[in-house]
Amino acid sequence: GATDTINAKETDPVAAIREIAGQGSMGADYALECTGNLEVLRQSVDCLNMPGTAALIGGAPAGAEYTLDHLTTLWGRTVRGILGGEGQSEQLLPTLVDLHAQGRFPFDRLVEFFTLDEVNEAMAASARGDVLKPVLKMA
Repeated sequence: GATDTINAKETDPVAAIREIAGQGSMGADYALECTGNLEVLRQSVDCLNMPGTAALIGGAPAGAEYTLDHLTTLWGRTVRGILGGEGQSEQLLPTLVDLHAQGRFPFDRLVEFFTLDEVNEAMAASARGDVLKPVLKMA
């Protein structure tokens, strides 16, 4: 259902989302942050309409902290963490498998496999943003 794409390396994603949303709107009603990158997390909140909800799924490093402008939440924006599909695995996983079979969820384009001895390379590629989801093969 996506209608627009934004290359964040070439343009400010917050400004682009607000432009796509059009006049009379401050941005998106919902943002789904899946990277765990704290800059992207902040952008996911900053691009919201009032009210709007940012759902945080990405796993930032342990101890990572982020800041938001205080007016962000005063204006009715919500920041919500989501863990493991909110316990809906029995519905979520078969749906994702069906979407993949239909060609509508190309998760294989989101992952890159590394051997266990390439763990440092996997972490570096993830930190650079070259890989969205590094997966270690144990055998």
